[in-house]
Amino acid sequence: MKVRQAIVLLALVATTALLAGCIPVMPAPPWEEAEDLVRITDAVNDWVRGVEGYDVEAMAGRRVLAAGFKLTITERLTMTKNADTLRTELQRDEIAQGRFRTEKGYMLRLDIDSPNAGSSAVAGDIVGEYDNVNAWSVVALDKAKVTARIAGRFEVYEQATGVPRWRSDSGEILIDLVKTSAGWKFTDMTIKFGAGFYADFAGAESVEPFECFGFGRLPTREGW
Repeated sequence: MKVRQAIVLLALVATTALLAGCIPVMPAPPWEEAEDLVRITDAVNDWVRGVEGYDVEAMAGRRVLAAGFKLTITERLTMTKNADTLRTELQRDEIAQGRFRTEKGYMLRLDIDSPNAGSSAVAGDIVGEYDNVNAWSVVALDKAKVTARIAGRFEVYEQATGVPRWRSDSGEILIDLVKTSAGWKFTDMTIKFGAGFYADFAGAESVEPFECFGFGRLPTREGW
């Protein structure tokens, strides 16, 4: 009888909250460090694949970016964007990016390398060269705040029909995440381009102002 009364009471509380216009906030699932490390890595790798395929939802959808998300991009100058500004820029270029990929054979690889100066401890990661492995490094985990910071140096490789693979940029990425009931979401991202953040800098001329995440110079170079 007590169980039935408790169920009825919970139902009444939920109904009252809905009628009052309140949407209950579900707590984040319990912290399981080994599992959460896998989920964090999966989240950032899904974002990388979104960048490579120009999938706006995978790059900046609401299931990816937390409320209050901020993007900071640095290359001599520093600029910041909120989630709405970033989505607007990404959506504005979505059709053209799809055309580049289907009509011109355009491909972009965002290769995440180990932040260590020497060789990577992650099998298959080649520092300073093209590879298909992303070697993120966990910088901080906070069980109390259910937050994490993950980092990696990056290289951008581009190619298209008639244009051989080209290492167009390099630098460092820092991503802060928070664990929510919907999974790990990005709260902050800092992208730093230049030799100060990747010793083997690609040396490409900067294209300013930075649109979207700042990756991809081939379409501009080719005048597409």
